Amino acid sequence: MINKFFKRRPFPGLFLLLLISILFSNNTYRPIISSIEIKGNTKTRDYVIKREIIHPLNKPLDSLIVIEDRNRLDNLGLFSESTFRVLPLEDGSAKLVYTVQESIQRTPPLALPNYKEDTGWSLAGLWIVNNFRGKNQSLALGGPIGGEDTYMFSFSDPWIFGDHISLTLNIGQTIYEHRFLDKSINVNSFSLGFGKWYGSFIKTSFGIEIEEKSFTNEQNEDEFFYFGTTVRGWPLPDPNIYFSKNEQFRFGHESFLLSMEYRQELIPKRATSFGTEFGLAVVFFSDAGIIANKWEEIKGKIPMQGYGFGLRIPFPMVSVIRVDYGWGYRDGAWNSGAIHFGIGQKF
Repeated sequence: MINKFFKRRPFPGLFLLLLISILFSNNTYRPIISSIEIKGNTKTRDYVIKREIIHPLNKPLDSLIVIEDRNRLDNLGLFSESTFRVLPLEDGSAKLVYTVQESIQRTPPLALPNYKEDTGWSLAGLWIVNNFRGKNQSLALGGPIGGEDTYMFSFSDPWIFGDHISLTLNIGQTIYEHRFLDKSINVNSFSLGFGKWYGSFIKTSFGIEIEEKSFTNEQNEDEFFYFGTTVRGWPLPDPNIYFSKNEQFRFGHESFLLSMEYRQELIPKRATSFGTEFGLAVVFFSDAGIIANKWEEIKGKIPMQGYGFGLRIPFPMVSVIRVDYGWGYRDGAWNSGAIHFGIGQKF
């Protein structure tokens, strides 16, 4: 009976040989990759995924490039989980298969809590489509009420003109109470920006923003100052800090900011049975910034610096929820530190 069984169902010798070599080769299995396949995407167009994959065809398997490809797929913000596997073929080559699981990519019109460090909590009535037309374009209509009242239209495309050249367009109106001055601010804005990735580590951006601002409840003719983009590690300004005039280096009209982050996954992102995402990453950051009343004054300023660490928790639609803690440094002195909370990556 045993002999008959083997005669009727012979082992696929080539496949078995390849399988044994994979298991006992101490990760030195490097077949020629003859084809690449995408699986799991139902809405996202194939070319959106394939343009992030740089592993060459008809070349030996390079596990480092494959991992980089998977990381780029994760960075799209479209997938709860992305994996890869290598399937040996009968001719001795192999097929590289990337499998993705799409996350929640649009919402019905609804209200969601929203938080910004400079305005606090708001209730955002939004309609968001994160993968518009399956092209990784983002479209949003609506705006928050509460800490700020905003009405806005936003559109972005991370690959509008070719290799990682991005476009962002924002039109809106925002009304909010200034954080430390007794003034209400009404801002009508239009912004158009472009960006470009160079490799995996350098991102550049430039654009134009036109704003019309009006201020109410002005009690005197004092010149209006405002705080620039947050340097993490420094507490947000309040009336006590502003009116004490002890930290005038934190206020001005023109600013320059540099941020660097090192991000490392502690728990790889994956999809849950509920269709949400689970994972955890740790971040180490360094920020530096200068703000002055005029551009020509910036070169004479001592920069504010901030150093610290943070956590990133994946969340559908907004990419991540972030919590950072850092310590500020300037002119030879450290402060006592500050915590910062936000939605979405800082950059």
